[in-house]
This record gives sequence, structure tokens and C-alpha cells, in this order.
Amino acid sequence: MNENSSDLTHCEVLSPAKASALLRTLVERLARGEAEHVLVGRDDTPEAVLLPFADYRRLLQVMEDVDARELSERLSLAPEPGHGITTEALEAMVTDGLDGSNQVPGAGPAARDGG
Repeated sequence: MNENSSDLTHCEVLSPAKASALLRTLVERLARGEAEHVLVGRDDTPEAVLLPFADYRRLLQVMEDVDARELSERLSLAPEPGHGITTEALEAMVTDGLDGSNQVPGAGPAARDGG
């Protein structure tokens, strides 16, 4: 099994049946640091990954940090207080983000030009 995490294209992909049969051994190797991850899938196409729990926790933290940064960036593009936007525009901003024009979808001219 190739354990180079920077190049997943050359890692062996275990079939679900083989991974199931080897699960105890795979978990032990991960826990001892003998493997960084184990890819599982069909026809050499990864569909899942086994990884050490510490790596999983770090991954969750990174995802939370990215979500917080994205929310902060979206909020920084909102109109100034007192230059309100419609409920629909706010909903679109939160769910879909901006359309790339740095304008809040559905906002009137006052919200866009600050006046």
C-alpha cells in the first residue's frame, strides 16, 4: 500500500470486501502510525477513506475554520447599517453568496452605492 498522502493517485484502493476482511489489521496499522490512510472503493476508484482519528479531528477543525472565514467574508460584503436589503436578498446572500459582481442580489441602489 502506497502511503504517500501527497499523491493519492498512486495509492492502492482496497475493495470493500478486502477492507472488511482486513479491518482489524488496518485499524491497528493506522493507530500505530504505519499507514496515513487507507482508500476503499470499487474498480480502483476511491469511494471512502480510513484515517487515524487525530487526523479526522484536525480535518473537522480545518473545515470549521474555513466555514467561519467564508461567513466573515460574506458578512464583510453586506451593506452598511441603515442601508437595508430585502429579506430575499439576505436569504440569497446567506445561502448562495454573491454572484461575483460584489453586489448583493436583490438589493436596491441605496444598498449598492451606500446612499
